[in-house]
Amino acid sequence: MASPFDEFLHEHRRIEAWLSDRTRGQRHRPFLEMAREVAPSHPLLKRHLQRLVELTELRNLLAHKPGSRREPIAMPTASVVQELRDLADRLTAPPPLPPSVLHEVECFDIAQPVGAALKAMRRRNYSQVPITEQGRVDWLLTANTVMRWLARQVDDELVDVAGTPISEVLQATEKSERWGFCRTQADSADVLGRFVNAQEEGKPLVALLLTDSGTERGTLRGIVTTSDLGKLASCLVSGRR
Repeated sequence: MASPFDEFLHEHRRIEAWLSDRTRGQRHRPFLEMAREVAPSHPLLKRHLQRLVELTELRNLLAHKPGSRREPIAMPTASVVQELRDLADRLTAPPPLPPSVLHEVECFDIAQPVGAALKAMRRRNYSQVPITEQGRVDWLLTANTVMRWLARQVDDELVDVAGTPISEVLQATEKSERWGFCRTQADSADVLGRFVNAQEEGKPLVALLLTDSGTERGTLRGIVTTSDLGKLASCLVSGRR
């Protein structure tokens, strides 16, 4: 039977391997250096980073001491071992995406009148809807784009939502309204990380469309928008969907 000493080191190595994967396999780097790099884009790690620093100091005391490993100069308590195990479990096996973002998504063809899309956005309280061209999702119509288009039409004293095709409204899309695709099987940490990393790079996302393949060629299974990020963060921190 493994001692608390060995169990503690095992759980710490599990986290170290996970950090190595998140930092592209650079395992030779110091543990805490990797942890501090990953933490800003990972809410769970960020929340527990200071405690992990303390546990790593204990790990260094246990693993770097002189003498035989069979005679540790300190022994972690069962509660500390369990605490580290729980954190390792939640980091290495994060919760899947919540059901609220996995649902049928209504799409519209680029040639359809914008009024049809607006009715769906109002009926379902959507802030954006995917737009297809020749059966493939190539655009995202957002409420902000619609507002900019409407403002231009008001200037011309003409608003025709029944006769204006979506393609014309999309011309009001700004480059800052970026979006992308993600695999349906992704977990909450991966999806949340995509949004956080995009924000840090100065290229924020307004949405991620979920498909089986993670590309525009896959079947659309759901959508994650900025309004869902709080839910994803909560799932990640609590470990529940």
